[in-house]
Amino acid sequence: MCFEAPAEADAWAREKVMDAAAAWEAVARVEFDILAACPAPGSGPRRIPIRIEHDPELFASSSHLGVNLVRGGAITLNADYLVTNRICGRRGTVGREGCFYADALHELGHALGFSHDHVSPRAPDCVARLGTPEAEVADEQYYDPASIMNYCNPDRWKGQLSPADLCSVRAAYGGPHGDRPSRASCYAMTGATAGGRESRRP
Repeated sequence: MCFEAPAEADAWAREKVMDAAAAWEAVARVEFDILAACPAPGSGPRRIPIRIEHDPELFASSSHLGVNLVRGGAITLNADYLVTNRICGRRGTVGREGCFYADALHELGHALGFSHDHVSPRAPDCVARLGTPEAEVADEQYYDPASIMNYCNPDRWKGQLSPADLCSVRAAYGGPHGDRPSRASCYAMTGATAGGRESRRP
């Protein structure tokens, strides 16, 4: 990965992205190799660009999922869509920088292959879910109300990985000390059973 066209004013945002990467790295055998600036096109293997945007009209940040990043995708993190929010605004309870960190943690979760929890039929009909084009995945039993990947989680802006998030990333990549819980045990933590092609968690 690399930061695309890094601006001096966005140093704080790049630092939060690095902090979010470190949070995933601390709990599983994953390593984000993020360059301070993207190399010139054609100067080496393609790196996944991380774009810091400033667009208050853009609803949210975005990322391609897992392997689709390698196939030409990008991660876009919007530093301005949060500023009017009572939680994420400059005077909000979490603040812009805290919410940006949580957003980066969420988008890097997509990079690791995790999709949204709120597509599960077990998810509540939260406003964020109704405002997205994502369809409900009828066969998906996995639903973690506390997941960083869940728009319906009112506490996601606190930037904390849930116990089931930790289980899932360790099941997919291995734990920091070589432990690897079963995928089924992670599903069981949410009251679900793993199985079928529609299962979201790797």
